[in-house]
Amino acid sequence: MGRCRPLASTIEDEPMDPVRFARMKAAFERHGGRILQSSEIDRYLQLRRVEGITDNAKQILLPLSPSCAAVFEEFIHTAQHRMGRFNRLVEQVGNVEAARQLEMEAAAKLIRNRKAWGLSNGATRATIARLRRLRRQGEGRN
Repeated sequence: MGRCRPLASTIEDEPMDPVRFARMKAAFERHGGRILQSSEIDRYLQLRRVEGITDNAKQILLPLSPSCAAVFEEFIHTAQHRMGRFNRLVEQVGNVEAARQLEMEAAAKLIRNRKAWGLSNGATRATIARLRRLRRQGEGRN
């Protein structure tokens, strides 16, 4: 049996501009959100082999120096939670398929907004490849 690739993004890129990130983080926190960052969280994310984790609509785990792609992707996931997309999809198709579909939505949105959000060409290419891989993982489930 082949090795299963994780659904979560593992795209590596340069860290986001700290001033830009601080503004985004402050805005998220003003609306009741929390972005958790520490050396312990860095180790946890490395152990999980992910760039970030969105627990729900209000909490994100990010490394101390997150990439632009990681920040925007996790914000996309908080919006998916706020809109009830995660819970509805879990009820319809189960946890694994819900996660795959939401990861595909997030990847597609990153690609569409790559210029406005300042994603690097390398991160965009990796996101395109990841979206294709996620789509292939869903083939045969229907």
